[in-house]
Amino acid sequence: MPRFPFSQAEDSTQASDTEPTRGTAGHPPASAGSGNMAGVSPFLIECIMSTRITYNRRRRPARKAEDFITAWRKIAPDAKFGGKTLAEFEAATAPLKDAVVQLQTLTIQRSAAQKTRDEKEDALKSLLVLIAHGVRSAPDHGEDSPLYRAMGFVPKSERASGLMRPPAKEETAA
Repeated sequence: MPRFPFSQAEDSTQASDTEPTRGTAGHPPASAGSGNMAGVSPFLIECIMSTRITYNRRRRPARKAEDFITAWRKIAPDAKFGGKTLAEFEAATAPLKDAVVQLQTLTIQRSAAQKTRDEKEDALKSLLVLIAHGVRSAPDHGEDSPLYRAMGFVPKSERASGLMRPPAKEETAA
């Protein structure tokens, strides 16, 4: 028989079937037969008390609706709440589900388009380097031509040598 989080003892030892156990958040376990939970299957109790439902964090409406549908389907599938049946509620949440699927599709398409753009940029970079080398090596243009400068490069005659001399230190009279 599987052990559920709500039926485990607080210490690391295993609890026997006759030994009382504590449930979630200090409440008695649901299988104790108290309240409305008497006769409810352990699977159903696990669905209700699963950690998937996050009580401490905000849930987006789509996630909340998903949780509502799951609980409704498992516990009271024939019941009406707010004048709606489960089928009507599911139909009302369908447009949001469709919008989420459409957004996921667009996100995937955007990612694919970005990858294509990046590949084309890499190809263009290689071509730019090839053209720049071609201008440098052309006898009628070269590294000191106006074309080379117009392409955004610094002509050879305008380059600084890179030599830097530190400023002379003044000696003070002592």
